[in-house]
Amino acid sequence: MKTVSQRGFAPLVILLVVLIIAVIGVGTYYSNKSNIPQESNSVIVPSLSPKLEYDWNTYTNIGTGYSIDYPKNWVENAWPQVAIEVPINSQSVNFGKYKLPNSFTGEIELKKLGYLIEVWVDTDGNLEQIVAGNDEYKERPGYKKEKTIFNGLEAYKIQNTGGDFPRDRIVFQKGNQVYSISLNYLLLDETQKPEAQKIYQQILSTFKFINYK
Repeated sequence: MKTVSQRGFAPLVILLVVLIIAVIGVGTYYSNKSNIPQESNSVIVPSLSPKLEYDWNTYTNIGTGYSIDYPKNWVENAWPQVAIEVPINSQSVNFGKYKLPNSFTGEIELKKLGYLIEVWVDTDGNLEQIVAGNDEYKERPGYKKEKTIFNGLEAYKIQNTGGDFPRDRIVFQKGNQVYSISLNYLLLDETQKPEAQKIYQQILSTFKFINYK
């Protein structure tokens, strides 16, 4: 004959087993959930290190409130400003490893430069309007536009946009100023693209806002 204590012990064992199964189930759920890839809203750029092969110069624009570094053996305005049509309320600067002559012609000079980094600031711009202007290239193979975060600001990362020369760019706004930092592919050999993209990421990582009036 079963005693009272034995009859009361069985439900306790069953309850304990149920609790153990529940704990294991919850643990497995959260473990699997943590392994699901999450979308990232940040631009991942490498930080500069003294061990890099480049020394750096700093370009500062007090009027539009930013600074950015570029390799010391590069030149400012590698593509001459006299050859660039800059809209009203805009400012631009570019950096490259070779300075084009003011009146260059032909492909030889462009191949020598290969690519350049350009910073464009619209001092009275609208982020959404400027980004929407890139959609005219959306049928181009490799075109891609996605939202991201850059320097704590909402930004757009746009690949394979631009007119005569394709470019990758990141566009963001602070106040009434819209900033664009782009890697412009000129007549670039495909084997040079990894180097160009690496330097572009390093230059992006040096961008800083500064106080301006």
